[in-house]
Amino acid sequence: MKKTVTLLFAILLSNILLFGCGNNVNDELEALRAEIERLKSTTNPTDITTEPLIEIESTESVSVTTEPTTAQETDPTTIQESITTTEKPTETPTKEITTEETTSEFYFINVEITNKYNLPKNYDARRYSDRVEFDIKVTNYGTKSIRGIQGVLDIQDMFGKSIKSLNCDLTQQTIGANQYHTYKGLGWDINQFKNEDTKIYNSDYDTLIFVYTVNQVIYSN
Repeated sequence: MKKTVTLLFAILLSNILLFGCGNNVNDELEALRAEIERLKSTTNPTDITTEPLIEIESTESVSVTTEPTTAQETDPTTIQESITTTEKPTETPTKEITTEETTSEFYFINVEITNKYNLPKNYDARRYSDRVEFDIKVTNYGTKSIRGIQGVLDIQDMFGKSIKSLNCDLTQQTIGANQYHTYKGLGWDINQFKNEDTKIYNSDYDTLIFVYTVNQVIYSN
């Protein structure tokens, strides 16, 4: 539109120079004004799109700068705490190693207390105090003959609480491979002044727990 007005103004100026001043000049001015008003009325406002284009470019610029902003929303401390939690090793409960586990090399030997006997004191039998004896069955599942076993017998109550622990060596008999032997008459004289002795003596066999731990084995040549 601006170019059109300029063009009309140039035409008017050329007419003035050619024909001089007078009524013709006024007529030309009036015609020029009329033409300008006509152009204003016929011009479509939607053709001017310069400002919306500038707004679109500004919007795209803002969208580009939002990506760093989004990245900054993550808290570095939270990420570090998450990594620390993931990499922290799980604590494994420690297990106390018992005597039986340290002698697992003798897994092929099975020792059982199969019976318990109470022998009251008998002067005629030259037994001057009460006595307790046990039948002990030893099974050899190994491939070698056994001449002797050194170990410890722990006698417990029905709750698993130890009453008395004593050395108990099993000798006097060679036990072949895949064979067993039952030792009889193994026990001790009860000391009436020791609570553990009297408790074992007065307890039934079914209420006691017997745990035998093998410490050493002697094999036949």
